[in-house]
Amino acid sequence: MTRYHGRAPPMNASEREIIYAYGGWTGFCHSMSLKPFVLEDSIEAYRIVQAMAEEQRRLCAPPLHNQTEKDIVKSYGGWTAFCHSMGLKPFNPEDNAEAYYILRSLAADEEAEQAKNTNKSKHKNNA
Repeated sequence: MTRYHGRAPPMNASEREIIYAYGGWTGFCHSMSLKPFVLEDSIEAYRIVQAMAEEQRRLCAPPLHNQTEKDIVKSYGGWTAFCHSMGLKPFNPEDNAEAYYILRSLAADEEAEQAKNTNKSKHKNNA
């Protein structure tokens, strides 16, 4: 952490998104009543960012109920990529909920298509 004294340490995408919401590392530190150039404060600020990102992941993780939903999300490369492909922000609770409704709709369509194909193959076998 000493290498980053006064600057933001390396972060993942969700942590960076939190920092950018505060206008950057300095703005985030100041909003938490911390001084970005004091090592102990920088360490504390980074711990806060990590905790906020973990809470956000926990709250925004989609509750995938069946294999069809899991397969759809996997085909996009994960939940974040799925949300971005729909023009939504995966860490925004409203966008996250909308993405999940889209996913449920896609899964229902795919399951209906699979059921229709199964019925067609049964009718061919009976004929």
